[in-house]
Amino acid sequence: MTVVADSSAPSMAPRTTASSWRSSRWLPLAAVLGAFAILSTTRILSDTADLTSSGTFGVALRTAAPIGLAGLSGLVAERSGTINIGLDGMMVLGTIFAGWWGWEYGPWAALLGGIIGGMIGGLVMSLATTTFGVNHIVAGVAINLIAPGAARFMAGELFVDTQGGAITTSPGNSGSIGAFTVPFLSGGDLFGWKSPDILGWIEDHGWFLVADLAGVLKGMTTAVTWDVVLTIVVFFGVGYLLWRTPIGLRLRAAGERPAAADSLGVSVHKMRYLGMALSGALAGMGGAVLVLFSNRYQEGQVAGRGFLGLGTEEQVAVLRELEADPALGPVFFSVLEMTLEAYYRDPAVEAVVEARTGFRSRLPMVGTPLPPFDPARLDRVRALPPRHRPA
Repeated sequence: MTVVADSSAPSMAPRTTASSWRSSRWLPLAAVLGAFAILSTTRILSDTADLTSSGTFGVALRTAAPIGLAGLSGLVAERSGTINIGLDGMMVLGTIFAGWWGWEYGPWAALLGGIIGGMIGGLVMSLATTTFGVNHIVAGVAINLIAPGAARFMAGELFVDTQGGAITTSPGNSGSIGAFTVPFLSGGDLFGWKSPDILGWIEDHGWFLVADLAGVLKGMTTAVTWDVVLTIVVFFGVGYLLWRTPIGLRLRAAGERPAAADSLGVSVHKMRYLGMALSGALAGMGGAVLVLFSNRYQEGQVAGRGFLGLGTEEQVAVLRELEADPALGPVFFSVLEMTLEAYYRDPAVEAVVEARTGFRSRLPMVGTPLPPFDPARLDRVRALPPRHRPA
């Protein structure tokens, strides 16, 4: 018996799927444009040109670079099978090495020194977790506690009794790393000739939405320092390494399916060492970016940015570790409280908060014992609905 297909019958399922795919593809762009429309309306109604100016977005890009590198560092470590909450300590090691090498050899050496300093922290943590089987949370907390002490010791040995140096700060970097402005779009120089500033011209007209988008683009293409440019390149490079290369596949297999990777001849230990070395290098580079921004090492300049770089997956993993071993709860939250205290007691942060809000920090002075840990915090974590605690 011959079966004849009815070619006239419409095929609705594929068409519906394709249509929904096309519509969902534009959703992020629509959301971004909607957010900029709200910002543009606010700018016009409040007559606040700085709200979406190129200067605002330029500072935002510079400020986001070290936090983004810390987040990328946590991602690489997590993909290789290690929960890296020692990001803050690795950034601290990056700052002290960057301040030292920047003072001695210049800004590019500062960048290299920061990478090496963070890599040392990553390898030390990997030695503890991969070789000796130390709990990841305990090892990360140890890095966060040891790194500031090591940085202070190095500063005392390197910077004390030098011109412009002290135990809390390094002498200034010898030289500037330089900046780049895109020709034609933002008026950069082209072989000595100053090109037109098209984005600046559009921004100055203040047109609804168009001027705001021009301000964003101009902020990201005007006087961008080379370390920030390198940070952007690193983001694309790490993405390509993890998802487009054989070594990236091995790295992810070591973290996601270690038994399967081992059965195929992949050395899980070597991959985790490699992942933590790369993770530490990225965190140290974030610390070096901070040093290049302030032109010197300063004690406490990381100010908890490593904790901000922890992604959602790492935070969930930390909560699961705390739930599995309640004894770790006091350690983790005490370190978190010390970090917050150090951040808000920083004079620069305190001055900005007071100037903008009129609030002056009432946290205890540095050196005052913290209040005892409240076990009810862990009870609140355990009481969360199942969707916040995947099995």
